[in-house]
Amino acid sequence: MTVYISGKIGEAHLSEATRQKFAKAEAMLRRNGYGVFNPTDKSWTCYFEREQSSYEIILWHDLRKLMECDACYMLEDWKSSPGATAEFYYAKATKKKMLFEKKSHAGVWLGDEYNELVRQGRPPLQREEGEGDFDLQRRYIERHWNEVWLPIQ
Repeated sequence: MTVYISGKIGEAHLSEATRQKFAKAEAMLRRNGYGVFNPTDKSWTCYFEREQSSYEIILWHDLRKLMECDACYMLEDWKSSPGATAEFYYAKATKKKMLFEKKSHAGVWLGDEYNELVRQGRPPLQREEGEGDFDLQRRYIERHWNEVWLPIQ
């Protein structure tokens, strides 16, 4: 499985701090057995820096690379980046497996996933004695944490 790393870049020429943030995510994903596409890798970004490509062109190429991947790993800061937000919605629309650095983002994703299954008439869990809707959703989230939450250590 190949994972695309998505997060805030926000600079025309990548800083060492940005490269390191993505490199840490790449190393963690590789330790967990994933193939990885890192959009800050110098072999990928050197083309754009050399050509002085526009933001739109870079995003288009990034989405094409995401299309080739099986999953998308969302760094903690993805919500503050228009490009990463576009990558998130593309990955969601094309039903890529989603992975998250931040636990709360993973929880929201799992809650939405649970609600969608219920909406489709396919509840993923059987209700236990005295359990309400919130309890079922919480149990679903707790059962699936390890599938979508991958913190960088």
